[in-house]
Amino acid sequence: MDEKKEMEYSGPGLWTNFTETTGFHGLNKMTFDKTYPGRVVRSYPSLSSTYLRFDQKLQFPVVTLCTQNPTDFNSVSLYFDQSFVGHSEIPVVEYTDFYFYETAYMCGCVCRRFNANEAFVTSQYGISSGLFLQTTSRELQIAIHDPQEDPNMLRDGRTVRNGTETFIEIHRREYKSLPSPYIAYGNQICIDDTDYSFVDCKRKCFNEMLKKECSCTMNPSPTGAILQSSTLCVCPPECRVIKYDQVLSSVANKNDFQSHYLKIRIYLKDLSTTVTEQVPKYDGVTSLLGR
Repeated sequence: MDEKKEMEYSGPGLWTNFTETTGFHGLNKMTFDKTYPGRVVRSYPSLSSTYLRFDQKLQFPVVTLCTQNPTDFNSVSLYFDQSFVGHSEIPVVEYTDFYFYETAYMCGCVCRRFNANEAFVTSQYGISSGLFLQTTSRELQIAIHDPQEDPNMLRDGRTVRNGTETFIEIHRREYKSLPSPYIAYGNQICIDDTDYSFVDCKRKCFNEMLKKECSCTMNPSPTGAILQSSTLCVCPPECRVIKYDQVLSSVANKNDFQSHYLKIRIYLKDLSTTVTEQVPKYDGVTSLLGR
């Protein structure tokens, strides 16, 4: 290699080439690595935007109903937007793996799930719309959630009792985060894939880990070792998450004829969704050029 070429590929030569051919419009995206102070890394700043979106129709949430007495469901009557709903629309939830240990054994729950197939969409809102349930059950546990969720009924379920009418007003919230290279939910990378499920990831990891480490079965464990192991499974969150705000109130059934019934009304406050969206942060023209 001649002397001129050697100078071009030396440290000073590379720096000279860099300064002569590189602009500084991307400088605001560069930060110093805290672990290695000499290392410069590119950052991807973002902002959070919250707004209210109004729709003509909304997907009704999934409602999980649980009881310790399987025969309680025999007396359940269901109506959606004033139309009768058959028992085929509230299939039994099969808890067949370790992930549902608390719901299936510690709670002792037998559960059914309304709208698990996402078939029920509504254009109505207010107390006379939505889901109305009536039963002679002594008590039920109820959870309102997105189809992608599988609630822990021991922790997340609300208990409603016979002789009362419970009103649950719900408001839909949607959280939309940016995928890699952006940081979502504080310090995580989210997965932007409609085929990915946080719950399925947790379930698969949890079951495989327990089978490998202790050859555990679904039998109840007095030691609680299964519950402690669940924290070892780390799964990235989904980039799009749906949650429901809930306002609950309950009154006693004053009519003697109705006093032995348990009634639940679940309805939308309105047809709006509060959307919280992560968006890239732009600092003027130089930032746009630096992307």
